[in-house]
Amino acid sequence: MSLFVALTLEPAADLAVRSVWNTLAEAGINRAMLDSNCPPHVTLGDGLPTDRDALVDQLADFAASATPFPLVLSSVGSFSTAGGVLFYGVTVTRPLLELHEAFDRLFAHHVRRPNAYYRVGTWVPHCTLAMGLSAEQHAAALAVARGLSLPLVSRIAELVVGEAEQARCRMLAAFALGGPETA
Repeated sequence: MSLFVALTLEPAADLAVRSVWNTLAEAGINRAMLDSNCPPHVTLGDGLPTDRDALVDQLADFAASATPFPLVLSSVGSFSTAGGVLFYGVTVTRPLLELHEAFDRLFAHHVRRPNAYYRVGTWVPHCTLAMGLSAEQHAAALAVARGLSLPLVSRIAELVVGEAEQARCRMLAAFALGGPETA
């Protein structure tokens, strides 16, 4: 089972993204993110862990040593892959890149086959709004996504660890940046 690590948004931003997810579902466009059981997040990496418990322990230390910083959702975008993914793009900042680079070094030592999309040099930081969109659904979903006034400024709420299987998430742990475990 794939293990993922992500950054979550503070409550106001979390609620704003969830309102977009709800609107997409109510309009019959897409409910993938609602059904995923994941909170709104920015994935740092995913892969198959070699020792899940050791990785989670090191991520607790990693999060405790990290300095919190703002996270800005600043654009609407999509990936030109068959996955039909629509997202809010995250403004790339030095603190975000430094956190991701340090994370990637740690994570690479604890997983087999880390997902190439999340590696340093290829990572596109984003908060997913919908997955599995057809071309027709994409246009409708884009109109919904554009309804949220951007930029949306948040702080990172937590670093979370979860397992993903068939587009469903199961949260394993959550750690405050610069602070103690919260779940």
